[in-house]
Amino acid sequence: MSKTMRNSAVVLILLMILSLSACSLFEKKEPIDGDDFSEFMEDEDFIVEDVTNQFADGMGVSEVLVAVNDDFQIEFYIVETEEQARRAYSENKEFFEDSFSGSGSSNSEINLGNHSKYTLTSSGHYCVVSRIDNTFIYANVDSDYKEDVQKLIKELGY
Repeated sequence: MSKTMRNSAVVLILLMILSLSACSLFEKKEPIDGDDFSEFMEDEDFIVEDVTNQFADGMGVSEVLVAVNDDFQIEFYIVETEEQARRAYSENKEFFEDSFSGSGSSNSEINLGNHSKYTLTSSGHYCVVSRIDNTFIYANVDSDYKEDVQKLIKELGY
């Protein structure tokens, strides 16, 4: 086999691998519901409280659950529309950037298909907002708990 053929074969294989990987990135994620969130977080030794009644009627908030342990909390929201979740995602991202961005900070953002995720680590804080369809998860914790929060959110599928 000539060197050109061999190089072409390698490039073709790499392109196939890349396109298969890209397809999985755009795969639609499935949101969880409040029962799934509560059950998972309670299994992780969190106390889960329904705080939906703290939001006024007409705000488009269907359910809000807060999971708390001795160290930090993670909030889970279900709103009426995907547009509301997108708006909440953007507002929380902006809040994180305005409050904690600066020298020594690092952030990442993913916007693919039906989900978005933004993280920021700065000034001793780890912040994350992650949305799937009309649901989102929010955490603003001491950076000491960054890995714990990352693990929990990943296991929840967010």
